[in-house]
Amino acid sequence: MRILILIYIVISALNPNFSFAEQSQPWQRFHDEKSELYGFRDLDHQVKITPKFIMVDAYEFNNIIAVIEQVGKEGYQSYYLLKNGKKIGIENLYMHGNYLDCECEGKIRFRDKRLDKVGFFDKNGQVVIPAVYSDAEPFRNNMAMVLMGAQRLCPDGEKYSFKKRNCEHFQWDGGRSYVINTKNEILINDFNHTRDIDWFSLEITEKEKDNPLRETFKGTNGEYYSFINFKKEFTQWLVSLFFPADDVDSLKANTFEKIIFWDDDKKLWSEVGKDLFFKKNSQAILKIIKGLKSSTLKFEIHNNPLGVRISSFANDLKSKYYDSCGNYKNWIHPLFDLVITHHSKKEGKKFLYQDIFKFLKTDNGYKLMEMSLRSAELK
Repeated sequence: MRILILIYIVISALNPNFSFAEQSQPWQRFHDEKSELYGFRDLDHQVKITPKFIMVDAYEFNNIIAVIEQVGKEGYQSYYLLKNGKKIGIENLYMHGNYLDCECEGKIRFRDKRLDKVGFFDKNGQVVIPAVYSDAEPFRNNMAMVLMGAQRLCPDGEKYSFKKRNCEHFQWDGGRSYVINTKNEILINDFNHTRDIDWFSLEITEKEKDNPLRETFKGTNGEYYSFINFKKEFTQWLVSLFFPADDVDSLKANTFEKIIFWDDDKKLWSEVGKDLFFKKNSQAILKIIKGLKSSTLKFEIHNNPLGVRISSFANDLKSKYYDSCGNYKNWIHPLFDLVITHHSKKEGKKFLYQDIFKFLKTDNGYKLMEMSLRSAELK
């Protein structure tokens, strides 16, 4: 404690404006309309970084961010920035598509341009995972899926060049995928990753678990790592809890606080509390559910990675369902579409239209939160 107090006194003497509490608070990105550049300010709207970035995807600056800074009139420099102003990983940004990476679980990816390999910095800018991988996913529950020994191929089959950027889109070919921990230890070899895996449901057992909702992989230590499959979990919930709904109270119990729906009269998306919505529309919804339960209506289930529709309540919960770069947290709160396709009864069964229900996984389980129906007029 005495050492910490002494450090604080020394730092305070050197910089009277320094505050440990301030450093722990996220800074907010803002846009300067005159210069068209981005800067950051604290929660009290005090400017911490004057606008100088031509590109920064982070809405919040927690510990470390990827930026591209304007240098002169036409030049630029890319790097990772810490709150103390230190630049690291200059010209070694990791980009997926046209997007910069974002800090997740205190780590951020970088790509060593000399090696053309991916590693991770920690929140203090230290290399915690060396750049030895062809590609890597962000850490989830202190685990990350990585790819080693692969090569990029352009759509025409030509080998992609990281320096020449000879094609806009590429795919990885060959290599081996692994799951590593924060110490860069391999936990699972040849990991067949699916986006429906719930990383936070990990169970490690000596024997393989007999659970239809789980995906199981044998670890390098001989034990078994199993994860809930979101899609299987949602399908079970849908059939066992949502389809049996036969009254308004059952519908409300399985619905988010508010419902977003397409209002065909107004030709726009509307938002209303679930009590009022079901007061007007419960019979139409129950009729569709009855058809699903009796299998007279056929449906498909799709994982929707795009996230919840931007609305007033979605904005209120943005920090819960979106990360500091604005990416939807589908690895925690997956969103599923239940799609009912209607065809004509005539020969050939011509496509007519689709009814779509959207379900969000909340802290209290899956909830109906959005719908677009053509088979019923919603009010």
